[in-house]
Amino acid sequence: MNKISISVLAVTCGLLGILLSIPHDNHIAYADSVVATVAVGPGPHALIFNPSNNYTYVANSNSNTVSVISGTNVVDTVTVGQGPVALAFNPSNNYIYVANINSNTVSVISSPILDNIRQIGNYALYGLQNVVLQNNVTMINGSVGVHNANPNFHLPANAEIYIHDNSNFLSPSSAIAADTIIISKGATVQNVFYNQLQNSGTILGTQKTPLQLPLVSSLPSFPRSTPGTTSVNVPAGGSSTLQPGAYGDISIGSTGVLELTGGIYNVTSIDAKESSKLLFDKPSQIVVQNFIKWDKGAQVGPSTSSLHAHDIIVFVGGNATINQNTTTTSLGKNAVINVNLFAPTGTIAMKDGTIATGAFIANSINKKQDSRIARDSAFGFQR
Repeated sequence: MNKISISVLAVTCGLLGILLSIPHDNHIAYADSVVATVAVGPGPHALIFNPSNNYTYVANSNSNTVSVISGTNVVDTVTVGQGPVALAFNPSNNYIYVANINSNTVSVISSPILDNIRQIGNYALYGLQNVVLQNNVTMINGSVGVHNANPNFHLPANAEIYIHDNSNFLSPSSAIAADTIIISKGATVQNVFYNQLQNSGTILGTQKTPLQLPLVSSLPSFPRSTPGTTSVNVPAGGSSTLQPGAYGDISIGSTGVLELTGGIYNVTSIDAKESSKLLFDKPSQIVVQNFIKWDKGAQVGPSTSSLHAHDIIVFVGGNATINQNTTTTSLGKNAVINVNLFAPTGTIAMKDGTIATGAFIANSINKKQDSRIARDSAFGFQR
Protein backbone atom coordinates (compact mmCIF):
# COMPACT_ATOMS: atom_id res chain seq x y z
CA MET A 1 0.00 0.00 0.00
CA ASN A 2 1.25 3.47 -0.85
CA LYS A 3 1.30 6.04 1.93
CA ILE A 4 1.44 9.79 1.28
CA SER A 5 1.83 12.40 3.99
CA ILE A 6 1.37 16.14 3.61
CA SER A 7 2.66 18.62 6.16
CA VAL A 8 0.57 21.80 6.13
CA LEU A 9 1.85 25.22 7.18
CA ALA A 10 -0.84 27.64 8.34
CA VAL A 11 -0.06 31.35 8.65
CA THR A 12 -2.30 33.56 10.75
CA CYS A 13 -1.99 36.70 12.86
CA GLY A 14 1.79 36.92 12.78
CA LEU A 15 2.25 33.36 14.01
CA LEU A 16 3.42 30.41 11.96
CA GLY A 17 1.57 27.26 12.97
CA ILE A 18 3.24 24.01 11.96
CA LEU A 19 0.77 21.18 11.57
CA LEU A 20 1.54 17.49 11.77
CA SER A 21 0.18 15.09 9.17
CA ILE A 22 -0.96 11.60 10.11
CA PRO A 23 -0.68 9.06 7.27
CA HIS A 24 -3.34 6.45 6.46
CA ASP A 25 -3.35 3.72 3.86
CA ASN A 26 -4.55 4.50 0.32
CA HIS A 27 -5.34 8.15 0.77
CA ILE A 28 -3.79 11.49 1.60
CA ALA A 29 -3.66 12.30 5.28
CA TYR A 30 -4.19 15.92 6.23
CA ALA A 31 -2.84 17.57 9.35
CA ASP A 32 -5.00 17.44 12.43
CA SER A 33 -2.83 18.78 15.25
CA VAL A 34 -0.55 21.76 15.82
CA VAL A 35 2.89 20.65 16.99
CA ALA A 36 4.52 24.09 17.25
CA THR A 37 3.76 27.78 16.86
CA VAL A 38 6.56 30.08 15.75
CA ALA A 39 6.36 33.84 16.14
CA VAL A 40 7.48 35.69 13.00
CA GLY A 41 7.11 39.27 11.77
CA PRO A 42 3.82 41.14 11.26
CA GLY A 43 1.82 40.13 8.21
CA PRO A 44 3.34 36.78 7.20
CA HIS A 45 2.31 36.47 3.57
CA ALA A 46 4.34 33.73 1.88
CA LEU A 47 6.88 31.07 2.68
CA ILE A 48 9.31 28.75 0.96
CA PHE A 49 11.62 25.90 2.00
CA ASN A 50 15.32 25.82 1.11
CA PRO A 51 16.41 22.15 0.94
CA SER A 52 20.09 23.09 0.77
CA ASN A 53 20.10 24.30 4.39
CA ASN A 54 16.74 23.00 5.67
CA TYR A 55 15.55 26.53 6.45
CA THR A 56 12.05 27.89 5.88
CA TYR A 57 11.78 31.53 4.81
CA VAL A 58 8.66 33.56 5.69
CA ALA A 59 7.91 36.90 4.00
CA ASN A 60 6.44 39.37 6.51
CA SER A 61 4.67 41.96 4.36
CA ASN A 62 3.89 44.42 7.16
CA SER A 63 7.42 44.62 8.57
CA ASN A 64 9.51 44.43 5.38
CA THR A 65 11.38 41.43 6.73
CA VAL A 66 11.92 37.74 6.06
CA SER A 67 12.03 35.35 9.02
CA VAL A 68 14.41 32.40 8.69
CA ILE A 69 13.26 29.28 10.54
CA SER A 70 15.27 26.19 11.42
CA GLY A 71 12.94 23.49 12.67
CA THR A 72 10.68 25.47 14.98
CA ASN A 73 13.11 28.28 15.85
CA VAL A 74 13.62 31.64 14.15
CA VAL A 75 17.39 31.83 13.63
CA ASP A 76 17.54 35.06 11.65
CA THR A 77 15.45 38.01 10.49
CA VAL A 78 16.47 39.68 7.23
CA THR A 79 15.38 43.19 6.25
CA VAL A 80 14.23 43.36 2.61
CA GLY A 81 12.29 45.82 0.44
CA GLN A 82 8.86 47.24 1.16
CA GLY A 83 5.93 44.84 1.13
CA PRO A 84 7.50 41.39 0.57
CA VAL A 85 4.74 39.16 -0.79
CA ALA A 86 6.39 36.31 -2.72
CA LEU A 87 9.45 34.07 -2.44
CA ALA A 88 11.35 31.85 -4.86
CA PHE A 89 14.29 29.49 -4.38
CA ASN A 90 17.00 29.02 -7.02
CA PRO A 91 18.70 25.62 -6.49
CA SER A 92 21.61 26.51 -8.78
CA ASN A 93 22.94 29.18 -6.40
CA ASN A 94 20.90 28.50 -3.23
CA TYR A 95 19.57 32.06 -3.22
CA ILE A 96 16.13 33.11 -2.02
CA TYR A 97 14.46 35.81 -4.15
CA VAL A 98 11.91 38.09 -2.48
CA ALA A 99 9.39 40.15 -4.47
CA ASN A 100 8.66 43.47 -2.74
CA ILE A 101 5.40 44.85 -4.13
CA ASN A 102 5.54 48.32 -2.56
CA SER A 103 9.10 49.16 -3.59
CA ASN A 104 9.11 47.44 -6.99
CA THR A 105 12.25 45.53 -6.05
CA VAL A 106 13.48 41.98 -5.63
CA SER A 107 15.74 41.21 -2.67
CA VAL A 108 18.23 38.35 -2.95
CA ILE A 109 19.06 36.47 0.26
CA SER A 110 22.13 34.35 0.82
CA SER A 111 23.18 33.21 4.28
CA PRO A 112 26.48 31.30 4.10
CA ILE A 113 27.76 32.70 7.40
CA LEU A 114 24.49 31.96 9.17
CA ASP A 115 24.64 28.42 7.79
CA ASN A 116 28.23 28.24 9.02
CA ILE A 117 27.38 28.77 12.68
CA ARG A 118 24.55 26.21 12.66
CA GLN A 119 26.77 23.32 11.51
CA ILE A 120 29.03 21.66 14.10
CA GLY A 121 31.48 20.66 11.37
CA ASN A 122 32.41 24.29 10.72
CA TYR A 123 33.83 24.82 14.20
CA ALA A 124 37.49 24.47 15.07
CA LEU A 125 36.72 25.17 18.74
CA TYR A 126 33.32 24.49 20.27
CA GLY A 127 32.60 24.78 23.99
CA LEU A 128 29.53 23.68 25.86
CA GLN A 129 30.13 26.36 28.52
CA ASN A 130 32.99 28.62 27.47
CA VAL A 131 36.02 29.18 25.23
CA VAL A 132 38.98 31.39 26.14
CA LEU A 133 41.67 32.40 23.64
CA GLN A 134 44.68 33.97 25.34
CA ASN A 135 47.01 36.57 23.79
CA ASN A 136 48.31 36.15 20.24
CA VAL A 137 46.28 33.11 19.24
CA THR A 138 46.01 32.69 15.48
CA MET A 139 42.93 30.99 14.04
CA ILE A 140 43.87 29.84 10.53
CA ASN A 141 40.31 28.86 9.67
CA GLY A 142 37.17 27.51 11.28
CA SER A 143 34.77 29.11 13.72
CA VAL A 144 34.63 29.37 17.51
CA GLY A 145 31.34 28.87 19.31
CA VAL A 146 29.70 28.13 22.64
CA HIS A 147 26.64 25.93 22.56
CA ASN A 148 24.34 27.74 24.97
CA ALA A 149 24.15 30.59 27.46
CA ASN A 150 25.90 30.16 30.80
CA PRO A 151 23.82 31.86 33.52
CA ASN A 152 26.96 32.50 35.58
CA PHE A 153 28.66 34.62 32.89
CA HIS A 154 27.93 38.34 32.71
CA LEU A 155 29.65 41.36 31.20
CA PRO A 156 31.98 43.07 31.88
CA ALA A 157 33.84 40.44 33.91
CA ASN A 158 33.34 37.26 31.91
CA ALA A 159 31.69 35.78 28.87
CA GLU A 160 31.08 32.50 27.08
CA ILE A 161 33.78 33.51 24.58
CA TYR A 162 36.72 35.67 25.64
CA ILE A 163 39.17 36.71 22.90
CA HIS A 164 42.29 38.21 24.47
CA ASP A 165 44.77 40.77 23.12
CA ASN A 166 46.13 40.49 19.59
CA SER A 167 44.43 37.24 18.66
CA ASN A 168 43.69 37.01 14.95
CA PHE A 169 41.09 35.19 12.84
CA LEU A 170 42.45 34.90 9.30
CA SER A 171 39.62 33.33 7.29
CA PRO A 172 36.84 35.70 6.13
CA SER A 173 34.32 32.87 6.52
CA SER A 174 35.17 32.25 10.18
CA ALA A 175 32.73 33.26 12.88
CA ILE A 176 32.52 33.74 16.63
CA ALA A 177 29.13 32.80 18.05
CA ALA A 178 27.96 32.82 21.66
CA ASP A 179 25.49 34.43 24.03
CA THR A 180 28.10 36.79 25.51
CA ILE A 181 31.42 37.70 23.85
CA ILE A 182 34.39 39.82 24.94
CA ILE A 183 36.94 40.92 22.31
CA SER A 184 40.03 42.58 23.74
CA LYS A 185 42.26 45.28 22.28
CA GLY A 186 44.33 44.38 19.26
CA ALA A 187 42.25 41.31 18.45
CA THR A 188 40.99 41.00 14.87
CA VAL A 189 37.98 38.80 14.14
CA GLN A 190 35.71 38.26 11.17
CA ASN A 191 31.98 37.59 11.76
CA VAL A 192 30.38 37.87 15.19
CA PHE A 193 26.99 36.51 16.31
CA TYR A 194 25.93 37.36 19.85
CA ASN A 195 23.35 38.54 22.34
CA GLN A 196 25.81 40.65 24.35
CA LEU A 197 29.11 42.02 23.06
CA GLN A 198 31.99 43.95 24.61
CA ASN A 199 34.35 44.86 21.79
CA SER A 200 37.71 46.61 22.04
CA GLY A 201 39.15 44.94 18.94
CA THR A 202 38.39 44.96 15.21
CA ILE A 203 35.45 43.17 13.58
CA LEU A 204 35.97 42.86 9.83
CA GLY A 205 32.77 41.07 8.82
CA THR A 206 29.15 40.65 9.85
CA GLN A 207 27.79 41.57 13.28
CA LYS A 208 24.47 39.94 14.07
CA THR A 209 22.23 40.04 17.13
CA PRO A 210 20.08 38.57 18.61
CA LEU A 211 21.37 35.01 18.46
CA GLN A 212 19.09 32.03 18.83
CA LEU A 213 20.57 29.34 21.08
CA PRO A 214 21.62 26.56 21.21
CA LEU A 215 23.89 27.04 18.22
CA VAL A 216 23.53 23.55 16.78
CA SER A 217 20.69 21.07 17.00
CA SER A 218 22.79 18.07 18.01
CA LEU A 219 26.26 17.22 19.26
CA PRO A 220 28.41 14.21 18.38
CA SER A 221 27.45 11.04 20.22
CA PHE A 222 29.92 9.58 22.70
CA PRO A 223 30.57 5.90 21.96
CA ARG A 224 30.05 3.31 24.65
CA SER A 225 33.27 1.55 25.55
CA THR A 226 35.02 -0.57 28.14
CA PRO A 227 38.79 -0.25 28.55
CA GLY A 228 41.00 -3.24 29.15
CA THR A 229 43.24 -4.04 32.08
CA THR A 230 46.60 -4.43 30.33
CA SER A 231 48.74 -1.30 30.55
CA VAL A 232 50.98 -0.17 27.70
CA ASN A 233 54.33 1.37 28.65
CA VAL A 234 56.79 2.77 26.12
CA PRO A 235 60.08 3.61 27.86
CA ALA A 236 61.93 6.87 27.32
CA GLY A 237 63.53 6.79 23.90
CA GLY A 238 61.80 3.52 23.05
CA SER A 239 59.20 2.61 20.45
CA SER A 240 56.28 0.24 20.17
CA THR A 241 53.37 -0.66 17.89
CA LEU A 242 49.82 -1.18 19.14
CA GLN A 243 47.04 -3.11 17.46
CA PRO A 244 43.40 -2.06 17.97
CA GLY A 245 41.74 -3.33 21.12
CA ALA A 246 41.02 -2.61 24.78
CA TYR A 247 43.85 -1.51 27.08
CA GLY A 248 44.42 0.07 30.48
CA ASP A 249 46.69 3.09 30.99
CA ILE A 250 48.97 4.08 28.12
CA SER A 251 52.27 5.72 29.05
CA ILE A 252 54.88 7.01 26.60
CA GLY A 253 58.24 8.07 28.02
CA SER A 254 60.21 11.13 26.93
CA THR A 255 61.05 10.97 23.18
CA GLY A 256 59.31 7.60 23.00
CA VAL A 257 57.14 6.62 20.03
CA LEU A 258 53.90 4.64 20.08
CA GLU A 259 52.51 3.77 16.66
CA LEU A 260 48.87 2.73 16.35
CA THR A 261 48.11 0.54 13.36
CA GLY A 262 44.55 1.90 13.08
CA GLY A 263 41.06 0.94 14.15
CA ILE A 264 39.16 1.24 17.42
CA TYR A 265 40.96 1.56 20.76
CA ASN A 266 39.38 1.68 24.22
CA VAL A 267 41.79 2.77 26.96
CA THR A 268 41.78 4.06 30.53
CA SER A 269 44.15 7.04 30.13
CA ILE A 270 47.02 8.40 28.03
CA ASP A 271 50.12 10.04 29.53
CA ALA A 272 52.72 11.09 26.94
CA LYS A 273 55.91 12.71 28.22
CA GLU A 274 58.05 15.48 26.73
CA SER A 275 58.82 15.20 22.99
CA SER A 276 57.05 11.85 22.72
CA LYS A 277 55.03 10.79 19.68
CA LEU A 278 51.66 9.08 19.30
CA LEU A 279 51.28 8.22 15.62
CA PHE A 280 48.46 6.69 13.58
CA ASP A 281 48.95 4.56 10.48
CA LYS A 282 45.27 4.38 9.46
CA PRO A 283 41.95 5.99 10.43
CA SER A 284 41.39 5.49 14.14
CA GLN A 285 39.02 6.06 17.01
CA ILE A 286 40.26 6.15 20.61
CA VAL A 287 37.86 6.25 23.53
CA VAL A 288 39.67 7.32 26.71
CA GLN A 289 37.80 6.65 29.93
CA ASN A 290 39.63 9.16 32.14
CA PHE A 291 42.09 11.75 30.83
CA ILE A 292 44.84 12.59 28.32
CA LYS A 293 48.06 14.39 29.19
CA TRP A 294 50.44 15.29 26.38
CA ASP A 295 53.54 17.08 27.66
CA LYS A 296 55.80 19.74 26.15
CA GLY A 297 56.71 19.14 22.53
CA ALA A 298 54.56 16.02 22.16
CA GLN A 299 53.41 15.12 18.65
CA VAL A 300 50.08 13.43 18.02
CA GLY A 301 48.68 12.65 14.60
CA PRO A 302 49.09 10.74 11.33
CA SER A 303 52.27 8.84 10.56
CA THR A 304 51.82 9.44 6.84
CA SER A 305 50.82 12.37 4.63
CA SER A 306 47.93 10.36 3.17
CA LEU A 307 46.18 10.48 6.56
CA HIS A 308 44.64 13.64 8.00
CA ALA A 309 43.40 15.01 11.31
CA HIS A 310 39.78 14.31 10.34
CA ASP A 311 40.65 10.61 10.08
CA ILE A 312 41.46 10.41 13.81
CA ILE A 313 38.91 10.98 16.60
CA VAL A 314 39.78 10.91 20.28
CA PHE A 315 36.90 10.77 22.78
CA VAL A 316 37.72 11.70 26.38
CA GLY A 317 35.27 10.56 29.05
CA GLY A 318 36.67 12.49 31.99
CA ASN A 319 35.75 9.92 34.64
CA ALA A 320 38.96 11.07 36.32
CA THR A 321 40.76 14.37 35.72
CA ILE A 322 44.30 15.76 35.84
CA ASN A 323 45.52 17.14 39.19
CA GLN A 324 42.03 17.16 40.74
CA ASN A 325 40.75 19.96 38.49
CA THR A 326 38.36 19.91 35.55
CA THR A 327 41.05 19.36 32.92
CA THR A 328 40.54 16.09 31.08
CA THR A 329 42.82 16.87 28.13
CA SER A 330 46.10 18.75 28.51
CA LEU A 331 48.15 19.69 25.44
CA GLY A 332 51.65 20.71 26.49
CA LYS A 333 53.71 23.72 25.49
CA ASN A 334 54.71 23.63 21.81
CA ALA A 335 52.82 20.38 21.28
CA VAL A 336 51.76 19.55 17.71
CA ILE A 337 48.31 17.97 17.62
CA ASN A 338 46.61 16.69 14.46
CA VAL A 339 43.47 14.89 15.61
CA ASN A 340 39.85 15.59 16.53
CA LEU A 341 39.06 15.76 20.25
CA PHE A 342 35.68 15.42 21.95
CA ALA A 343 35.67 15.89 25.74
CA PRO A 344 32.09 16.86 26.66
CA THR A 345 32.46 16.70 30.45
CA GLY A 346 35.80 18.42 30.98
CA THR A 347 38.28 21.07 29.88
CA ILE A 348 40.72 20.98 26.98
CA ALA A 349 43.75 23.01 28.05
CA MET A 350 46.14 24.00 25.24
CA LYS A 351 49.36 25.47 26.58
CA ASP A 352 51.64 28.14 25.06
CA GLY A 353 52.74 27.58 21.49
CA THR A 354 50.41 24.68 20.75
CA ILE A 355 49.89 24.01 17.05
CA ALA A 356 46.61 22.16 16.59
CA THR A 357 44.77 20.96 13.50
CA GLY A 358 41.39 19.28 13.77
CA ALA A 359 38.23 20.08 15.70
CA PHE A 360 38.09 20.42 19.46
CA ILE A 361 34.81 20.12 21.35
CA ALA A 362 34.68 20.22 25.15
CA ASN A 363 32.76 21.55 28.09
CA SER A 364 35.40 24.29 28.34
CA ILE A 365 38.38 25.19 26.15
CA ASN A 366 41.33 27.28 27.30
CA LYS A 367 43.84 28.03 24.57
CA LYS A 368 47.03 29.70 25.81
CA GLN A 369 49.04 32.40 24.08
CA ASP A 370 51.06 32.17 20.87
CA SER A 371 49.09 29.16 19.66
CA ARG A 372 47.80 28.36 16.18
CA ILE A 373 44.77 26.32 15.21
CA ALA A 374 43.26 25.15 11.93
CA ARG A 375 40.01 23.29 11.37
CA ASP A 376 40.00 19.79 9.87
CA SER A 377 36.80 18.46 11.37
CA ALA A 378 35.62 14.88 11.53
CA PHE A 379 32.24 16.04 12.84
CA GLY A 380 30.23 16.58 9.69
CA PHE A 381 32.28 19.15 7.77
CA GLN A 382 31.50 19.05 4.04
CA ARG A 383 34.73 18.76 2.04
